[in-house]
Amino acid sequence: MSALKIIMYTKPFCGFCAAAKALFREKDVSYTEIDIGRYRFRYN
Repeated sequence: MSALKIIMYTKPFCGFCAAAKALFREKDVSYTEIDIGRYRFRYN
């Protein structure tokens, strides 16, 4: 079975994003973070 790859789309000052990232750190889960606030023009 292959491992799941987590891609998390975040925005600055997002409380839900911060909580999810804290949970991932606590559980030692790796993920790729894409900050859509920084790269907003790519996702419109």
